[in-house]
Amino acid sequence: MSAHKRILEREPKKFELILNEQWPDTSVIDVDSVEKKNNFQLTDIGVAKSARPEASTRDSYEKGLKYLVNSSRADFERELNVAAKMSKEGEDFFKYPVATVFSPNNVSENKESEYKFVEYGFNSADDKYKALILLEVELEKISSNEVLVTSARTIVDEMFTNAIYNAPEQALGKEQRRAFSGSERVETKSGRIFMGKNDSFLLIGCEDQYGSLDTKGLMERIHKCYDSGVDSVVNLSKEGGVGIGTYMLFNTATSFYVGVKPGESTIVMCAIPRNLSNRKVQRMAKNFHLLDLKG
Repeated sequence: MSAHKRILEREPKKFELILNEQWPDTSVIDVDSVEKKNNFQLTDIGVAKSARPEASTRDSYEKGLKYLVNSSRADFERELNVAAKMSKEGEDFFKYPVATVFSPNNVSENKESEYKFVEYGFNSADDKYKALILLEVELEKISSNEVLVTSARTIVDEMFTNAIYNAPEQALGKEQRRAFSGSERVETKSGRIFMGKNDSFLLIGCEDQYGSLDTKGLMERIHKCYDSGVDSVVNLSKEGGVGIGTYMLFNTATSFYVGVKPGESTIVMCAIPRNLSNRKVQRMAKNFHLLDLKG
């Protein structure tokens, strides 16, 4: 039995013992305990054994939980340190997002280059098809798993749509949304799609330069999809259309990462296992990490 498993089973309140020593004052809270907090602080990290997404997403938008890590997962120790890194040193996430996820205790430009294997910049809806082709070609070089490739393509498609249409709509407001809803070619601020990998996970990310995503509203809409069912929940004409598509991202991923620097940048990333069947992936408890970097 690993050290962190012993800590969780025998001394569930001492999660901080497996954190890197550079974050000694990290607040880690057992969300499975009877006496739950009514409200979480921005840097609190919630830990559960195997949280159901309808419950954890409710804790996020109702109580302000920004980080949720499940101890039943084999990557628990790394993911707990990812949450600590993001909550304590958020600027690094925007510089080196892939390294933050795969090497949270040693984040650098070199580590970012080590784990990131493809990047594609864009500033128009016309770039979408080229991006999908490029990413499929690169994915097929590292995996013959058709389910993985299909999931990745779906994630990239949705991320691209969010960055090209929803992000500028949310940033500009209702009066200028019409300019982004037509079929004509519309250029926006530049963005990028990127992918990283380690032996176990594929990481797919997208960054836009608007920084307009509301993480509380995001988790509320995801929660409602779990709680009431997709068909009865989302009105795509509201709030930039971020609803069913973002729920799909969250539901497909086993870990979901969001960083928002208001007015400057939004990064959304999804991690999916490289070597597991779709059934096993769906059974994995879902982690999330939500960074709202205030000016």
